Amino acid sequence: MFIVANRVPVASGWEENFEERFRKRAGQIDKQPGFVRMQILKPDSENTPYIVLTTWQDKATFESWVRRFQTCAQ
Repeated sequence: MFIVANRVPVASGWEENFEERFRKRAGQIDKQPGFVRMQILKPDSENTPYIVLTTWQDKATFESWVRRFQTCAQ
């Protein structure tokens, strides 16, 4: 298993918008080869970032997804 942790700062008042964007995208990353699961940890105080954890079968499958994602974003 390979786990990636991202700290995502969200401006005060935008928390619901941020959470809704993740709800709307639910299922998209699930289609990626090697993806295992995603967890979003909500902070319990202001000015603390959300933590987004993605779990992959291994580092190679994560890196492959990053390459595909970067190619699509260009």
